[in-house]
Formats: sequence, structure tokens, C-alpha cells
Amino acid sequence: MLVLKIIGGLLVLALALFLLFIFDERCDEKFGHRFFKFSSFIILAVSVGIMQIGNMWYESSLESGNDTLNGLVLMIVGGLILLGVVFYNLKETNFVYGLFGSTIQISIFGTLALISLPVFAVFAVLSIIGSFAAQPVYLVNK
Repeated sequence: MLVLKIIGGLLVLALALFLLFIFDERCDEKFGHRFFKFSSFIILAVSVGIMQIGNMWYESSLESGNDTLNGLVLMIVGGLILLGVVFYNLKETNFVYGLFGSTIQISIFGTLALISLPVFAVFAVLSIIGSFAAQPVYLVNK
């Protein structure tokens, strides 16, 4: 029974991804605009990151009794970036496609960004540490 549940879940996931692909292709054909592209993911990841840092700053300030305005400002900046993405999508498409696509885009990319932020942070730290240990490379044969 567990195998059937896993296979059913994978089929539902594959169907959802297929429908998202069809929706994105339809928007590209009709409006010349794609919702699911890497630049959109980066913008939403930055927005989610700023809001997450703002939330942590706000909670830390609330616990210690300090000023909470800094965290609120960061959350507002992240929200404004998010609204900018929604307005851009609405401008490039019509209202129905733009609102539906933005909702799906933010829910999928926002979740992926929230999950991948710690991974990106570890890779950034490792790349910085790795660049300190790198030796210079000399070109011998020109």
C-alpha cells in the first residue's frame, strides 16, 4: 500500500509540473512572458531572504526589548520587491493570467527559496574559504 501511495504522489506531482509547464508555454505564446525563469527565482529568493532576515531581526529585538523598526523595515522592503514582481507580471500579461501566474510563481519560488537559502549560505561561505586557499595560476605557454 505504501508503494501505491508513493507512486500516486509522484504521479500527482508530475501532473502538476506538466500543467505548470503548459501554463507557462501558453503565457509565452499569448503574451511573450514566462513566469518560471531563473531571474524570477533570484528576485524572489532575494525578497524572501530580506523578509526572513527582517523577521529574525524583529523577533530578536522583541525578545531583548530593543527597537523593532529595523526588522519591520526589512520585511516591508522584501514585501515591496514581491509587489514589484506581481505588478511586472500584471503589466506583461492580463489581469487573470498575471494574478494566477504570480500566485503560483510566488508560492513555488518562495518555498524553494526559503528551503535553499541555508544551502546557498553554506556554498557562499565554502567558496569564500576556498578562495583564500587558492594558489595563483601562471600561464606557461602563450
